[in-house]
Amino acid sequence: MEINDRVEELGDPEFAGKYIEKLGITRDDFADPERALKIKDIIDYLKEHPDPDFLLYKSVGSKQVDRVEFLSEYIQFYKEHDGYSKKLNTINEKISKYNSEGLIDPLEQDIYSMLLEEKATVKEKINRIQQEIQIYEK
Repeated sequence: MEINDRVEELGDPEFAGKYIEKLGITRDDFADPERALKIKDIIDYLKEHPDPDFLLYKSVGSKQVDRVEFLSEYIQFYKEHDGYSKKLNTINEKISKYNSEGLIDPLEQDIYSMLLEEKATVKEKINRIQQEIQIYEK
């Protein structure tokens, strides 16, 4: 299968072609199914990003690395970060409900305490992921 056929499979051929070229992806990269899946994930993520060129600049830049592997890991950190951020927002909404209604019932107090613990854990995970992302951006 030619690289042009693979580009067509990635959706918007102009967009995909542009970033496949920028990343130096070749036909051989598509020969490995696992690597082809990573490329698809990267292109899909770049499509959704508000500034894909800046994302490439701040992550890969001129580093001499395997760009597909590097970006795949970098994007996974961002997806993990986004997931924990959403979870933190949900926890904060639940906590604010308890804060506004007051805690009368001992069961509610237990739930509130568990939410506070979960919030601390999620914040720690977000901080760890942010540190990992910063390493990739150096």
